[in-house]
Amino acid sequence: MIKQNSATSHIKLDVETSLGSDESFVVSGEVDHQKSNLLRMQPTLMPVMACDDESSAVSREVDHQKETRNWYIWLASGIAVVLLQQVMISSARKCLPSTGLVQCLLFGPQILVNGTNTTWSKWIGYSNRLYLQVALSFLSLGLITSAILEQEEVPEDWFCWRNMRVIIGLCSAAISTSIGYFNYSSLQSFYSRECVSGYVAGTGIGGMVGALWVATYQKWLKVDTENNTGYLNDGQMFLFLIPLPFISLWTFLQFDPKDWKHKSADLEEVTLGMKTESKSDKTISDVSEQGLGMENLGFLARQGRTMSLLWCTLFYYSVPLFINYFVYCILNAAILSPTYHGSKMFWPVFQMVIRFGSMLGKMFGKQLSDNLPNPWVLPTFNTFMMAVFAIVALGGETTDFLVQDGAGQLLVYVSGLFIGFAYGGTASGVATGIKTGVPDGPLQEFALGNSGFAVMSGSLLGSLISIPLEYWVSSVRCTQ
Repeated sequence: MIKQNSATSHIKLDVETSLGSDESFVVSGEVDHQKSNLLRMQPTLMPVMACDDESSAVSREVDHQKETRNWYIWLASGIAVVLLQQVMISSARKCLPSTGLVQCLLFGPQILVNGTNTTWSKWIGYSNRLYLQVALSFLSLGLITSAILEQEEVPEDWFCWRNMRVIIGLCSAAISTSIGYFNYSSLQSFYSRECVSGYVAGTGIGGMVGALWVATYQKWLKVDTENNTGYLNDGQMFLFLIPLPFISLWTFLQFDPKDWKHKSADLEEVTLGMKTESKSDKTISDVSEQGLGMENLGFLARQGRTMSLLWCTLFYYSVPLFINYFVYCILNAAILSPTYHGSKMFWPVFQMVIRFGSMLGKMFGKQLSDNLPNPWVLPTFNTFMMAVFAIVALGGETTDFLVQDGAGQLLVYVSGLFIGFAYGGTASGVATGIKTGVPDGPLQEFALGNSGFAVMSGSLLGSLISIPLEYWVSSVRCTQ
């Protein structure tokens, strides 16, 4: 504001600039004197502004480097958590006499773990879950490897000592995998959508690597006494998986616990599974329970509230996941496994192809979730493909054409690529869709952590139905 005094012909210049709550400065004097002062001030202001810009650029670069580092950590975590399970699925016939039974043992315990995680997770923090996951992985590998080394041929009796050890080992692997899934899925609520995409892509790569390892072993490394070729037997194939638990441990230790805070202003900055120094002295699990209406609920009421949130509130995300895995398990165990039972190489190669498609689908999951109208499109495609293969499996001459080496199997492999892409795209699209469609906070943490329940329930139901279907399709194939 400029005021002119007629008596002194001076101009008083007041310049007020906020520097805090009530702070200001005033510069007064003649016009020429003010100009010189402002000219002297300008060189000092410009370096400050330049310094701020430089500081912002450095901060953005640091954030970008941290985001990139976190993306690679999540990628490695996804690979480690799913690789062991995929090896067991790809080598199902080396473990037990029924592929459907192997899938049931791998998915059944997982639905139990995921269905009760709102109860036990509040008592076991992130680190302790990881240690439990690693211990169960070692137990699983020890039991399965020792049983197969002792007797490589698979007995038809489900309850002989050799098969019982394999069954316990598969259940241990299932619990280990489900704990890992839940642990990493809950952690995703504290990280960006890109990191979630990295984890989902890692699960696709892990599945691909697991299937590739079994196919490579079957083709070039398996001992063939007739032709005097090969280097390894079935038990030794599993020995090479011993480093997997160490990889899970190493990737987890790369995370920074300081990142485990919600960004919502209405949430206290507390870390999951760890006591804080705040006056409330609550864990994130406690805060989440209050946000989800689970505080002071008993065990049964808590499970009822969990199912309501999962299948009603999150219906748009849970049901497509359920259908996706339900269809995939039936297609794998009940249709393709008995149809191609006579081909030693088809099953591991097809698993490798379908996992490659799944890896692509998961890597492009973010783009799929952005461009597809809803998450129901890809599961619908896989349901259609399952119906087509069901007809083909019972189709007589058509089946013979597709089973024989050459153009028939090539057509099946191409179909498997698209099936895998739709399968992986659904899993990734739902995960990234939750990051966008569900508000940040307890509900998003719940959605990401409990999406595994929809996955496992679909897988378990599909596997249970596959056991009688597998034997029925085998009997029909034998009569043709």
